[in-house]
Amino acid sequence: MAAQVPFSEEYERAILSTIFAKPEVYYRVGVSLLPNHFYSSIRRSIYVAIKELAGETVPIDAITVLEKVANNENAPQREQISAELEKILDSLAVPESIEYYVEEIIRLSKHRWLFSCADAKVQQFLDRDVDYQQVIAEMFAEMGNITGGNTKVKVTNLSDYVVEYFEQLEARKSNIRNGVIGVPTGFIDIDLSLGGLRGGNYIVIAARPSMGKSTLAQNIAENCSALTGGYTLFFSLESGKIDIMDRFAACASSVSSSKVRLGSFTPNEWQRINDGMNKLRNEMRIGIVDEFSLSVDDVRMISHLYKQECDLKLIIIDYFQLLKEDFKKGANRTERLSDMSRKIKILARNLDVPIIILSQLSRECERRTDKTPMLSDLRETGQIENDSDVVLMLYREEFYSPTVENANMAEVIIAKQRNGPTGTCKLRFQKDFSRFVTRFSAADIEKEDDN
Repeated sequence: MAAQVPFSEEYERAILSTIFAKPEVYYRVGVSLLPNHFYSSIRRSIYVAIKELAGETVPIDAITVLEKVANNENAPQREQISAELEKILDSLAVPESIEYYVEEIIRLSKHRWLFSCADAKVQQFLDRDVDYQQVIAEMFAEMGNITGGNTKVKVTNLSDYVVEYFEQLEARKSNIRNGVIGVPTGFIDIDLSLGGLRGGNYIVIAARPSMGKSTLAQNIAENCSALTGGYTLFFSLESGKIDIMDRFAACASSVSSSKVRLGSFTPNEWQRINDGMNKLRNEMRIGIVDEFSLSVDDVRMISHLYKQECDLKLIIIDYFQLLKEDFKKGANRTERLSDMSRKIKILARNLDVPIIILSQLSRECERRTDKTPMLSDLRETGQIENDSDVVLMLYREEFYSPTVENANMAEVIIAKQRNGPTGTCKLRFQKDFSRFVTRFSAADIEKEDDN
């Protein structure tokens, strides 16, 4: 007797019906729910269309989905799509139950996957010469992959845009603080050079390993939260929460990071750590995602959700080269990285939130006599140089040639600024305390506001 294929038509339709009724719930389930979790090929095509429309910021409804699916060259007949959409719209939409429905169809899809893989792959594994890693990769690829959308081109008549633009100018005029329009980094020289981190901007902080990229990013996250009261999402693909909190603790308490890691404190240091942690707990609005296997699409789903629920001011990704690449048959690494970079730029624009990505530089700079990094050192990472609005390069000469003059000194080189000048900002690196400092601290800026 043949085994019955496990699936639930009711759950699949209920999920899609709920998304049509309340499109914002898509961002609650989009990270975990993949197209191939749907048993029905038509409902699978409908969900793929929903994902693409969400990436394009196009309204999600039966008409837009029908057109999106029907325009696919491998799509079912239009009449079949319409009939299925009618059944979906007739299904009960229950937003409060959608997570349960998603869990169930994921569970059922795993059962189907095991059934289908068992017969197809067992013979391959019996071959002693088989590349088992390749077979496993193929098995997971069959689970489906998340595809993003492309933005729609919209022409804006200049005369129609004048009123909206003037409103933005008025908002800038009323919100400007110390020459900073966007989100402050807390480093006054950088903020004055950039005018702050503008909403929708794609910002790169690039450096060779051990220059302090992660520390600088955490300092910016902390300063952003302190100065704006807004929320920062920090995606860490390299360090876990414990390592991140060690750096926060050292920075907040001015206790050596080595002592923090070892737990070796004097009574005074322990009190400072307690005070620093209380301040972080009560005043810092920073969300940490320390999953080591995240794709750009995962970042997009989580960011959209927090944009809806929080006053999201800044997104930081540490770091770009560790993001999980989308599976694209025939695409090389450079092409995949280029596609990922483009998706991040689109995400920043769609959310109107600055996104900072940390990026490794090529080894080319270390082969030169003058090891100061240049934009060309970014080129092996695809489209980052072209897509970015701002490129900051962190450089510490003492890493290569320590002297008394360059001790604890760091340069933040503004190698690219799409709408402003380039140049170099000087910082001091307090490595023991996991922090960079400039002429004015975040507290100094607040004091200037009070005056």
